[in-house]
Amino acid sequence: MAKSSSKTWMPTVAGILLLIAGAIALLRGLGRMFIASFTERPLLGLGLEIAGGLQVVLAIIIIIGGIFAVQRKVWWLALTASVIATLHLLAAGIFSTLVGLIGILAIILLAVSK
Repeated sequence: MAKSSSKTWMPTVAGILLLIAGAIALLRGLGRMFIASFTERPLLGLGLEIAGGLQVVLAIIIIIGGIFAVQRKVWWLALTASVIATLHLLAAGIFSTLVGLIGILAIILLAVSK
């Protein structure tokens, strides 16, 4: 009985971490889209808008996965969201690295809790 009660905090912490990672990714994506509106080169602006839009979509998936992890529902979506957060390690930048490291921690917590 003590074993199940010790595991109950892990999905909650993983969900909170995913919510934080999703918020960081969302702000980064919106920032890219905002910067694109000030660029004078149209192709660069379009590229930033597309990258920012994709970032926003992925951030929304991460946030939804975090919500489901906190609620302890739809476990596969929470795990998918943490994998998406981990894939941010492939991008350059300190915020992407932070989101990726949070994603790794969330994967560990979700896998151990299952």
